[in-house]
Amino acid sequence: MSTSPDDLTSVTVGQFFPYSAERVWHAITSPASISDWATDIDRDSVVPGKSFAFTTFPLPEVNFSGHGHCEFTDVVPNERLAYRFTTAESSLNLQATWTLHPESGGTRLLVVHNGFDVGNPVHGRLRILVRDLWKLVMSRIGELMAEPKDDAVPPPDDSTSFTLAEFYRYAPQTVWRVITSREFVGDVVN
Repeated sequence: MSTSPDDLTSVTVGQFFPYSAERVWHAITSPASISDWATDIDRDSVVPGKSFAFTTFPLPEVNFSGHGHCEFTDVVPNERLAYRFTTAESSLNLQATWTLHPESGGTRLLVVHNGFDVGNPVHGRLRILVRDLWKLVMSRIGELMAEPKDDAVPPPDDSTSFTLAEFYRYAPQTVWRVITSREFVGDVVN
């Protein structure tokens, strides 16, 4: 699935990883990855029709409370993962589709997040934030797949998940100030 860079109804972010599609799939469906964005799901629950809650920090500027309802709509292991995202306040009804594309020496992972309403200025601001947040997510996925250094101490058995604070390494208020700052998103939000 690809979209035109001029398509204002979607955001596409991709990154090449020097790993097999199986390893990339494992990273995006691992407990450590899933726990960053879903509170009631595990790897065995990544199946079409499975509903789950999405929880993150609120974005009042775009009428998002920080909570969303999601449902997997398409799951093909090592190839594609898609889910519908809606909010209780009915401000959002979006679709996110992850696709894995094997290439020489690794896998290109693309996420297409679509359903933004071009006529809604709030969606325009949200689209910019979503694009930058997906870039952070791609970075986190890379961290999950990185080879440990030879002298690295193995993590304790219970370290397969992390909290939002660990992911961003800063207090939610600090993250909020940064992602809504003029330097981060320009004049669109401020």
